[in-house]
Amino acid sequence: YEFASLSDRLDANGLYTISVMPADVIGNTPPEDQIFSFIYDTIAPVVRQIDPADGSAVVVALDSISVQADDGNGSGTDIQASSIRLKGPDGGQISGVRNDRGDTLVLTFPALAIDGRDNGTYTATVVLRDEVGNVSEERRFQFNYIPTAPSVVAMTPADGSFSSTPVEAVTVVLADKSGSGIDFDSSRITLLAPDGQEVSGQADHDGFATLFFHLQNTFATDGTDDGEYTVEVLAADNEKNSALIVKRFFYDTTPAAVSRVYVSNSSG
Repeated sequence: YEFASLSDRLDANGLYTISVMPADVIGNTPPEDQIFSFIYDTIAPVVRQIDPADGSAVVVALDSISVQADDGNGSGTDIQASSIRLKGPDGGQISGVRNDRGDTLVLTFPALAIDGRDNGTYTATVVLRDEVGNVSEERRFQFNYIPTAPSVVAMTPADGSFSSTPVEAVTVVLADKSGSGIDFDSSRITLLAPDGQEVSGQADHDGFATLFFHLQNTFATDGTDDGEYTVEVLAADNEKNSALIVKRFFYDTTPAAVSRVYVSNSSG
């Protein structure tokens, strides 16, 4: 055997390749180098996404939670060896079965009741392990289950949409689930700019189901107001059920530009 020392210790995780040209005592060598590879992995996977999102309000029936793992350039997440658990408002563990898919852990359980008896704050705990045994610290996420709170059934601009025309107002339509009616004194819309700052405007409602937020200044068309906007809707009813619902839309007035030109010779 022959050993070669590294001039520098390995710091970056990822795939490494070793090239070897063996030779015998009389100088015979193969026609090409022999290639070997290995993965150097010292970092545990991380949580890329969780559904329901941490700190969110769930206003529809719920029968599963999921966590998407990311091991970067490492050996890959060992999904079966990773764990996901859910505790209810009383601290008791919610029994369920695993229905994982790809790099996503999925815990499925009997649907939570929508009549209010299962309302409260739920806590999910996740521990991720990769294929070489690196284990993450336990991560905790919480969401508030309030299916009896009003929900958002429509928004203008639409959730996740792209708008290139100047936005003058945000409109949100709510659905009352308790039968008590929307509490417009407690409900509100907050609009956050791409930099996280609150956008100035005037709130209004139609007294039935729709909230309005009229911008103090219409969005500019020169690109200075472009970006992702966050709409935070506090929806409340007259029985004091409430939920903070987050939606987003994109404003884009910047035209596309040519960044690179390719010339090909198709003759001959």
